[in-house]
Amino acid sequence: MGRVSTTLLVSGSVHGNARDHVIHLYLDRVAQVRAIFQLADSPYIQSATAAFLAQPLVYIQPFHIIATPEDQPDTRLWMLERVYDPSMPASRAGLIIPLAEVMHSADLVPVFGERVDYTVTQTTSQEMYNRFYLNYYTSKEAFDMLYYPSQS
Repeated sequence: MGRVSTTLLVSGSVHGNARDHVIHLYLDRVAQVRAIFQLADSPYIQSATAAFLAQPLVYIQPFHIIATPEDQPDTRLWMLERVYDPSMPASRAGLIIPLAEVMHSADLVPVFGERVDYTVTQTTSQEMYNRFYLNYYTSKEAFDMLYYPSQS
């Protein structure tokens, strides 16, 4: 699949058959994986926090939906935008989640706009742009997961 650091994330179970509802559940959880790690055991951490910290964790930077396929008849793709920390507008928002919540890789295509920066490479494209199309046509599995989740 190449270099993929963007994933579709699902927290808990996804229920229901309404296609749009299920798609929103998935898309509200698209994020770029920045690091996967596991903390060393510590006798000083106890209770539920210890159980959470004992599992592999992932540091992610989330995206949010700014346009649906219905809004964009030319591409019929979801458009996502990076989420920034409201207290520090130049900093991307980030969170730590259990690795078990990472479900599937996703392909994001930068929204280049009117002019393309020809210095952008495959390696730097996710860092240089803030808006992306979610390309669910990259694999049959990705398409089926988004549009027919109960059958996947």
